[in-house]
Formats: sequence, C-alpha cells, structure tokens
Amino acid sequence: MSSNKIIIYISLIAIILIIAVPTILKVIDYHNEKLYDTMESKIIEKTKICFLEEKCSEDKVSLKKLYSLGYLEKIEDPVKHIYVNENSYVIKKNEKYIFVLK
Repeated sequence: MSSNKIIIYISLIAIILIIAVPTILKVIDYHNEKLYDTMESKIIEKTKICFLEEKCSEDKVSLKKLYSLGYLEKIEDPVKHIYVNENSYVIKKNEKYIFVLK
C-alpha cells in the first residue's frame, strides 16, 4: 500500500471518530436523563396519591415514609443500579411537586 492510501484511511477513520464519539455520548446522556425523569415522575405520582388519600400532610415527604405507607417499593437508580437513598424526599409547593435526590 502506498503512503497516500494509508494517510487517506487514517484521515477517514479520524473524521468518523470525531463525528461518532460526541454523538454517541450525547445519545447516552439523553437516554440517562429520560431514565431519571421517568423515575422522578413515578415517585411524584405516588406522592400525589398519598396527598389525595390524605395520608401525607407535610410539605416534605421522604421516600422512607412512602415505603412505610406502601405507596412505593424500593426504588433503584436506573443508571447506577443501586437503591435510591431513603432520605430523598418530595417537596410540595403550591400544588407543584419537586423531587430532591440525596
């Protein structure tokens, strides 16, 4: 093989890698973000049910309380595959719910 063909192949591979690697990383980050959004919406949904059934009355509800009342089973972090800290909580402010991960 001539040195020109080798340089062309190396350049082609470099261009493909320069485009592919950031794109793949962006797709993975987007996917992980959606996994966390899904986990958060599940927790908030169960917290809303707890408020509607008047079993939760404080503005700050921990996952530990939701576990003990039977609204949730242990939640696993969708990316790290470890259990979410029981001290994480949901805050209710003006009918808006915010999940705080600890």
